[in-house]
Amino acid sequence: MKHSKFNKIISAIKPQSDSVKNKEDDFTESVSGTETVGSSNRIVRTVSSIAAAAVLVTGIGTTGFLLHKNKPQHSAMSKDEVSLSQVTEATEATSATEADPDMISPFCDFNKIYFSISELNKQYYDYSSDTYDKIAKYLNAFKWGKGIGINAEEVPDIDTYTGKGYAIGWKKGDKYFNVYVLEDGKAYYVEKQCVIREFSFDYPIIESSVFDIDYKTFDKYIQDIFSKDVPYTDEKLSPRDIKELSEGEFLRAELSSEKDNHSEIITPKTEQSQRALQDFLGYDFVYLLSKEKAIPSDDDKSVYTVERYFKSSETSTRRETYYIQSNGVVSFYPYELVGDDAIPTDCRQFFIDINEFETRLKDILDGKYDEKYRENSSDKTEKETTAQKPEKVQPATVNEVPEEPQDNLPEVNEPSGETEANADSPEKDLVRAFYAFMHDGSYGEYNSSVYENGKWVDYKDEANIVFHNAEKISDDRVLGTIADEEDAISKGREILIKLIGQEKIDYHEREYIEYKGTQHKLTWDEPPYKAEYYEEYDIWYFSTVLRHGKTDVGINLGPGPDQKPRYLYIRGCDGKVLAAYVYC
Repeated sequence: MKHSKFNKIISAIKPQSDSVKNKEDDFTESVSGTETVGSSNRIVRTVSSIAAAAVLVTGIGTTGFLLHKNKPQHSAMSKDEVSLSQVTEATEATSATEADPDMISPFCDFNKIYFSISELNKQYYDYSSDTYDKIAKYLNAFKWGKGIGINAEEVPDIDTYTGKGYAIGWKKGDKYFNVYVLEDGKAYYVEKQCVIREFSFDYPIIESSVFDIDYKTFDKYIQDIFSKDVPYTDEKLSPRDIKELSEGEFLRAELSSEKDNHSEIITPKTEQSQRALQDFLGYDFVYLLSKEKAIPSDDDKSVYTVERYFKSSETSTRRETYYIQSNGVVSFYPYELVGDDAIPTDCRQFFIDINEFETRLKDILDGKYDEKYRENSSDKTEKETTAQKPEKVQPATVNEVPEEPQDNLPEVNEPSGETEANADSPEKDLVRAFYAFMHDGSYGEYNSSVYENGKWVDYKDEANIVFHNAEKISDDRVLGTIADEEDAISKGREILIKLIGQEKIDYHEREYIEYKGTQHKLTWDEPPYKAEYYEEYDIWYFSTVLRHGKTDVGINLGPGPDQKPRYLYIRGCDGKVLAAYVYC
């Protein structure tokens, strides 16, 4: 996509107010007008992603969006590397009584998280990684005291606040955290969680507390740190940028080539080369990225797509998608995956030397990096994330505060025992063969792990996962001989109800929407389901349809946040459900 076109699209969809809106007024599900951008499916998908990210910004509010808008920082220095005197360079003997270098804050360990800080009602300044390391140490060491739990209504409206102060922000999964330090000597801790509405995203406060603090001391030392900042000027992404894009436990990655609006997954020939490609995409790819540049738009076709998955919390996964164009422009769209929901969290652009990227890729596919990359990618993750915990923790608030990042990463287990999901069987072979047929020879190696019963279980590839999912159907999954397409759709729908619930089925099939207090009839362009028979495999492929429609007052409607691609493999001769895909 042309650089100028990208900016125009952002301008066109940018909300006119930064305040938190009434979610019923946003009507953000509409993707009307994408046809005028271009006929490419990739462009339409990109425009929809930008629109979704813009909606997210509206829901978070002005200060909450600091985390994205201001490129929040990540501390890389340990407790032993930066003493309190280095942090504040204090000249007063009283400094030791105001902060303790062995403490961590009651909110989190700022040395370990990626956070942003900004002065309220002043222009934002992007401080360097070294400066943020010092700020992290000071926030941990500052005397916050004990917090008192308060109602959400007691938290000041920072969007209309006109006094002096600071906003500190970070996120974990679908939760957003802020500490507002105000000149009246109060510090407000706020925790918000994303809630998906029918047409938008909402961010209600779920925890809040207030602290009595010494604002003058806090302000003095923070300003002292700010004044000694040395800006980062390199074109390559800074260390804090790299840590932002790599935060969490790396799970897997996928690389696709784009030709004539068709995606084809790139799969190395050997297992060693596959590990090398995963390591490159998971750890080294981001080091090839540079900051956004103004690039001539005469050669801007999509050539590659990179998807990276990270465990961002105990209940969510972050999916980062990078669309790489032939002119080196990289469009970046991260989503937080929570259950069946995909929550957009940002959108921005980078630059990559396409020749350098393709040279590295060719060498990996040729096996030249088989020995260079690690036998096990998790070795690097553990080394990078393991750190000694501080011995002292400041008193927590009356309400619960975010849990500290865990030093030990969750164990990834393989399915145990000779269950139907991992034992060789004719049915499993049939499912794998049909999956490969439907996915151009791939078994979905990029998606191999499922979070089950408090741990990650490795099924090797997605073909095994969908086979395993069919076992979760509580009742008999042999539905009887499938007579025709209508019969397949009817029986497939009943299985979906068991797997995802009647409420989501009703939403998918809805014929009316409520907009601004009035019901409007919907006219869809396609039916909600389809079924196709593949005689060679004796399998009916039943799937949901991601539909577009229009209301009786002319409002265009696209697939909403709860409309997900879901499918079943149903054997024709006896109607047995052999495989199920019910994720987002």
